[in-house]
Amino acid sequence: MSIPFLSDQNYDLKSAKVSFIGNGYIGMDVVKDRQILLALNDSKGFTISTSFYPLVELEMNSVAKQSAHVLSDFNEGNSKAIFCTVVENKCVCANHQIYMHRTRPNVLVQEIRFSNPSGSALDFTFSHSQPSGWDKQESGSAPVYLRTFDENARVMVAIMCSSVPSMQFTVKPRREEVFRFSCVLQHEIMLPTSDVSSTKLRLARMVRQQFSDLNGLLANDLDKEHKDAWRKLNEAAFNISFSKAPNALNADMVNLTKYALLSNVRAPLVEVGTEAATRAIYETRLEKTELCYSGHSTMLTPSKLWQSWGSLRDLLKTIEIWLMTLEHRGCMNLVHAGAHGVAEAFLLSLTAATFTHHRLEITLDPADLHRHIRVENLRIGQTKLSLMFDLDSSYRTNVKLWSTGSPLYACSAGCVESPSSIGGSPVQLAIKITKPPTPILFISTEKLKLEQLKDTLHVIGVEDAPAHDSETIALHKHGQNTGLPTIFWVVLIFMLVAFHLFLFKLIYSEWKNSSNIPYTKLTKKMLLKRNSDFRDH
Repeated sequence: MSIPFLSDQNYDLKSAKVSFIGNGYIGMDVVKDRQILLALNDSKGFTISTSFYPLVELEMNSVAKQSAHVLSDFNEGNSKAIFCTVVENKCVCANHQIYMHRTRPNVLVQEIRFSNPSGSALDFTFSHSQPSGWDKQESGSAPVYLRTFDENARVMVAIMCSSVPSMQFTVKPRREEVFRFSCVLQHEIMLPTSDVSSTKLRLARMVRQQFSDLNGLLANDLDKEHKDAWRKLNEAAFNISFSKAPNALNADMVNLTKYALLSNVRAPLVEVGTEAATRAIYETRLEKTELCYSGHSTMLTPSKLWQSWGSLRDLLKTIEIWLMTLEHRGCMNLVHAGAHGVAEAFLLSLTAATFTHHRLEITLDPADLHRHIRVENLRIGQTKLSLMFDLDSSYRTNVKLWSTGSPLYACSAGCVESPSSIGGSPVQLAIKITKPPTPILFISTEKLKLEQLKDTLHVIGVEDAPAHDSETIALHKHGQNTGLPTIFWVVLIFMLVAFHLFLFKLIYSEWKNSSNIPYTKLTKKMLLKRNSDFRDH
């Protein structure tokens, strides 16, 4: 039985057709395309399709071929495929975990965990695609594959992967076996004067050394290194309550898009081997947030920014549009700071938040705040800000703010009231509207700057934002056909049917037991008895 990667899911096991893994240097769709993609150092996005297919499949004897489900794990930055079948009333499973390492960008890891709880030994073999069009250099336990590509420049690529056993394996009863496969990739842009032979030797020597170093690491340490890096990237988080309204943007699409976006961008701040001087450059870019993000919220739908991808090409096109949007909306420095900067810019774009020299301004439209929204760990200098937009019982929007690190100060639209101090405990502010319109929130590390801001806004009216109408709230709860919940109508119909059946049975019983006179037997007896008593008297 072959275990292909057929359907990608995080929230709907039948919707997505692409499951992407990547780190901005190498990437792959593990569902259909399954070849390694390469991004050159001076390029935007993955420009080279290598036609190298490294994934290992497992084939088990005497079991019918079935498909696997694939999950994109946003928190850990990997794709997980699981296949299960029944042997002797026991669930025999093969779990695949595949990722492009976040801190070691030229490393791919695949782990296959085979569980056999049955009472029988199970035989299986591994299989994988043989590279076509690649030069093969035999050396040691595994060969090195080399190939030259002409993509705007001549690029030579070298890849070394774990050898795939050709023999048959047996998993004993009630045992679990784990198999790991990894690949290391390096490339070099060749000059017109470059010697092909010496370049091949140099690249082959490099990947052999790196592959040897990789095998010297503990598997758990390698996995933890990767997961910790993704955990840091996901600290800046966004969530929104689920909506059934047509074209509504929900958290699953937001998280899927964010994951794909970060998987297409390098993260030099956490990559092994980043020199101190280079790291300082990226950290400086991360601090240059002024005028990011300039524009309306990217949560508006329908939009080219939010797509259900039918192919790898669709995914890469969406990511290209996202990066261009962030750059053109004032976030160029954050985008060029790598994945950490992109994560910040992505969060700013959702909340229509713009940094100025002294403050952060949030310009969401109060009329659009009819859903619960939560933003966590938005970086303001050395402080991390979290905020939550919520609705009270009358459907009015308020916002709660809290922070970790240095204290912050915040005021609502118009800043007519004294700025509130923001710390570890949530502080609630009302959402206000002004004439002319101003941002709904001003946040700064300096209280004086917000106090001075009041005299520069020149508003002629400030009032609480109006409550949202119940029809809008119902649309999010129940979808296009608003009204009472479906369960209410089901119960009502059931009760009506039951009542009519009971009524029909009652009428039928009366009809069946009736005589030709319009009296029941009991009434007839009573009338006859009364008539007899009357005559006796």
